[in-house]
Amino acid sequence: MNFRLQNMSRMHTWIFIVAIGFIGTIIVAIVLLKQDPRLIATIPVDQPVINIAATRDASIIAAVGEDGTMWVWQHSDHVINNTYTVASGNAKITVVAFDPSGELLAAGDTRGQVRIWHSATGKLIYNTPTIQPQPWRPEIINGRFEPTWRGVLSIAFSPNGALLGVGGENGQIAVIDVTNGGVLQTMRGHPTTTLAHYYAISRVAFSPDSRVLASGASNGDVWLWNMQRWVSEGTLPGSGDIAGLQFYPDNQRITVVHYTKSVRVWLLSERRLLIDNYNRSGGFVSIANDAKTIAARDTSLSFFAGLPIIGQPDTKIYLNVLPNLEPSIILSGHHGVITALAFTPEGSYLVSGSQDYTVRLWQIAIP
Repeated sequence: MNFRLQNMSRMHTWIFIVAIGFIGTIIVAIVLLKQDPRLIATIPVDQPVINIAATRDASIIAAVGEDGTMWVWQHSDHVINNTYTVASGNAKITVVAFDPSGELLAAGDTRGQVRIWHSATGKLIYNTPTIQPQPWRPEIINGRFEPTWRGVLSIAFSPNGALLGVGGENGQIAVIDVTNGGVLQTMRGHPTTTLAHYYAISRVAFSPDSRVLASGASNGDVWLWNMQRWVSEGTLPGSGDIAGLQFYPDNQRITVVHYTKSVRVWLLSERRLLIDNYNRSGGFVSIANDAKTIAARDTSLSFFAGLPIIGQPDTKIYLNVLPNLEPSIILSGHHGVITALAFTPEGSYLVSGSQDYTVRLWQIAIP
C-alpha cells in the first residue's frame, strides 16, 4: 500500500512539474506575442550601456559600455550589423555623439580626449586633447586599488556641424573646430562658493543657430556662452545636477531637466521662467529637438501598502510632453533598469540601453 501511495505521489509531482512548464511556455508565448510593435530592433551586448546615440535616420547607432567599450552598428530594414568596436583602454570612452549629417562620430573619454571618426567606416580622423582630467575615486583592478580619472562628461555638435562643444570636470569647457580637429577656445565656468574649484559640466547644448552654447553644471545652474565673443552672457539658476538641455527651435527658449525631476523652460531674452514643473516619470532623460517631448525612466521606488517594493525596478520608458508632462507614450521591452536614452535629431526614433545588456531601437511618433 505504501509503495502504491509513493508511486501516486511521484506521479502527482511529475504532473505538477509538467503543468508548471506548460503554463510557463504559454506565458512566454504571450509575452512574445505582446511585444511592443514600436520596438524594431534589439541588440545584445555583454555589459550595461551608459551612453548612446544614433544618426538622423537611425541607420548608424553607437553605444558605450560600462567598461568604456564603444560599439557601432549599422541598421537597415530592421537588420542590425556590427560595423566596428573600439575597445576600452587606459582612457575609457564616456560619451558619444553624431554630427548633424551622420557622417562623423565623436567620443570623449576619461583622459580628457575627444576622438572623431568617420561613422560608417570607423576611420579615425582626429584625436584632440580638450579637458584636463581630474583624479577620481580609485577602483579595484586585478586585486589592487588603481587611480581612475574623470575627463569628458558631455559633448554636442552644433546644428551647422562646424563646432563640437565639450564639457568636463572642474568647470572646463572646450569648443572644437570640426573641420580640422583643433581647439578654438577653452573656457571655465560654474565656480563653487570657495572659487578654488568648479562644478562638473554635466551637459552641453547648442542653440539652433549655433551662436550660443549652454553648459549645465552639477550644481544645477546653466550658463549661456556667446560663440563669437567666447564669454558667458547669462546664468539660469537651478537646483540638482543637470540631466538634459535642449533649445527650442525658435532660439528664444530652453528646456532644462534636473535629476531632481524638476523641469524648467526659460525665456532667454528676459531670463524669465516660463514653466516650472515636475516630471513624475523621472529625472533620467533625453529631450527631443522640439524641446517639449521628454523620454524618461522612472527613478522612484514602487510602493505597495505604503512600503517600497524591493527587486521590482521600473523598466519602462515614458514619453512626456510639456507643459503638463503626462505620459503620452509608454514603451515596454527592456527587462532591466534603463541606463541610456537618446532621440534621433528628427525625433522619429529613440534608442535605449539597459542593465539587461541590450540596446533597443524604437520607432515613435512624437505627440
